[in-house]
Amino acid sequence: MKITTVLLGLLMLTAPLDGIAGCSDDMDCKGDRVCVENTCQSPDSDVSEPRVSSDSRTALYVATAAARRRGTVAVVGAGVTMAAGIGTIAAYDSFGASMTLGSVATLTGGVTAPIGGSGGSLARQAADRAGIPRPNNALSTLAWIGYGLSMADALTLVGLGAVGAEPHPALIGSTMTLFSVSALCLGLDARNVANAVEARADHAFSDASPRAPQLRSIRPTFAANVDGGWVGLAGDF
Repeated sequence: MKITTVLLGLLMLTAPLDGIAGCSDDMDCKGDRVCVENTCQSPDSDVSEPRVSSDSRTALYVATAAARRRGTVAVVGAGVTMAAGIGTIAAYDSFGASMTLGSVATLTGGVTAPIGGSGGSLARQAADRAGIPRPNNALSTLAWIGYGLSMADALTLVGLGAVGAEPHPALIGSTMTLFSVSALCLGLDARNVANAVEARADHAFSDASPRAPQLRSIRPTFAANVDGGWVGLAGDF
């Protein structure tokens, strides 16, 4: 009887404790179970789908709401930049007016385009933190290249105007067009990425919890309250 008790005690001590002690390798698990994040799980368990907790999902929505606002700023800035560029050409014969409008276009595009770019980065970082695959950044990469080229051209045009030179109107028009398109693409990228990240979060969270529709219904109100709308725009940067 004593020998039997000792053997049972040894077996209990040496048995793999799947759910308590955790695992470090598939060999630590019984049968066909596999080791995933120090826990033995059945091989048919859905471990590839990202899981988003309610807290991280709320933080994600706050970030994507801010990203959308930054994208809107860039889109509006693209329109202002284009309008000022057209005004620069229209006032070509008036040195003072042309210089002023050209400077406004350069300043507007130079500031608002990076704001849109930061919105896209913010949304992608939120996806990374939530464990969601981030959307591709092909559009933003091309837009940043265009922004760099147009910024260099715009500063050159302003410099030429400052020394009294008269660049050809076609050069002014092409520069401002590229400037505007770059800002527009960065703004649209920020808004599209924010929407895509939210859609992927909805999908991941709905698989993890049946309460996702209830949380989604309060999301727009919560995001608006936290972010403060357009009045608090400057606080996002």
